[in-house]
Amino acid sequence: MGVPTSRGLSIAIIIIVVLAATTGYFAYQTVKPATTTAVSNVNVLNVATWTGPFTDGLEAQLPGFNKANNVITNVIGQGGVGETLAKLQASLGHQSIDVWYTNNEAALRAANSGLLEAIDTSQVQSLSSYASTAPFMVNGTVYGIRNQITYIGIIIRTDMVDASGIKSYKDLWNTIYAKKIAIPQLYWYTGGIVYCTARWWSGSFQNTQVGFDKLKQLVPNIVNVYSTDSEAVRLLVSRQAPIVIGPFDDAYAAAEEGAPIKVVIPTDSPLFQSPQMITFVKNSPASDQLKYQFLNYALQPSVNNAYSNVAGNYPLLKNPSVGPALMPYVGFTNTWEVDPSFTVSNYPSWSRTWQTEFVPLLSS
Repeated sequence: MGVPTSRGLSIAIIIIVVLAATTGYFAYQTVKPATTTAVSNVNVLNVATWTGPFTDGLEAQLPGFNKANNVITNVIGQGGVGETLAKLQASLGHQSIDVWYTNNEAALRAANSGLLEAIDTSQVQSLSSYASTAPFMVNGTVYGIRNQITYIGIIIRTDMVDASGIKSYKDLWNTIYAKKIAIPQLYWYTGGIVYCTARWWSGSFQNTQVGFDKLKQLVPNIVNVYSTDSEAVRLLVSRQAPIVIGPFDDAYAAAEEGAPIKVVIPTDSPLFQSPQMITFVKNSPASDQLKYQFLNYALQPSVNNAYSNVAGNYPLLKNPSVGPALMPYVGFTNTWEVDPSFTVSNYPSWSRTWQTEFVPLLSS
């Protein structure tokens, strides 16, 4: 046979692509397909959590739960909590997610929108093993149980930057760090990069105009504005960004991949932390009984400790167990949290300022 003509080759490629697409060959899935009904008397539970180590840590704990409760648990990877929140908002009346790992700000927005079920703490068996801050309440009703703490700050690749040169958060604005710093998108922690910058420079997270002004001044030092945990880890591992402002679980993940990593904790401002929690999605396919079975399993101290040591976060237990590899990245005491009602109410205006005043500077 002769060599195909370019037209014939194009037609052949189109046919292959169409056939492959229709059979799902090219469909990208970060998780197993979500099933919303029982199959052969096996219950099904769909759980959304972050991709990467969070998914790995959760899936490592699931065989025992699945076997004990005759369950198929589908882990649905989320790039960020905003992704799942948008999915829930768009799926009112026909939700597919049953249990959602999220943070304060997204949980508050979801609870206020009627997307979450109230949790009866009398049915939470291991609650006494957790810190008193574990129940997440909105107007006196519990909508989530916090199980881990994430710390957010300065991550350094030590073979490219001298970590001892950064003694203050303000040092990041030094011109010696030109095109060396990666920061998160605005939606991370619902404006976290703005109100953290405000606190570093003014002493108050509420002075967000100061935060925006200082972020504009930081632009010459910014090499990347990342969107996901996996992207932040890749920037560190690939040496594209020797300094990352972000969650320390990403530092842990990069170190696990062999990058020489150190987190820097300046003393001029407390370290920002963000609790993570488990919530129940309202009007989802799974029964309340199954959701509580999962919650009680996930909150067992041994299970949460194991999960946290893979995910890279601090278990919110009274007596947490942290492995030596994780120890440098967790357990800090001089910390602070933002009021989620402040961030949720102000985020729309921050988003407009970010898009109109900050983003254009990145390409100028």
